[in-house]
Amino acid sequence: MIRLAVVLGFVGLMMGGSGAVAQDSVELYAQKCANCHAKDGSGHTTVTSKLDVPDLRSKRVVEMSDTDIYNSIAHGTQHKEYPHAFLHIGMKEEQIQGLVKHIRVLQRGSQQTTPRGTAKP
Repeated sequence: MIRLAVVLGFVGLMMGGSGAVAQDSVELYAQKCANCHAKDGSGHTTVTSKLDVPDLRSKRVVEMSDTDIYNSIAHGTQHKEYPHAFLHIGMKEEQIQGLVKHIRVLQRGSQQTTPRGTAKP
């Protein structure tokens, strides 16, 4: 009986913790990414009107591996017009992994709202 209570308690903590991590990722995206990439990931903001900021929901980004997206955020790979190297300026690996997961959520959300037969950029 005690074992069951411990296991259920641990599972509860894990599930509650994952929700907190997801919330932290949403807040971190809003603080660090949304100014340029927009809340929806479209890359259309007043800040970036003169920069070539990719749509995080585009086919090119969707087809990137999680590792490639992580490296892009963490180390600035594939960035010519604006710098990214968040791992080197204080962001933790777990935070960047959370951002990758949040970007995947944005991508899934945009696919669900795209009418059938409509080409995605």
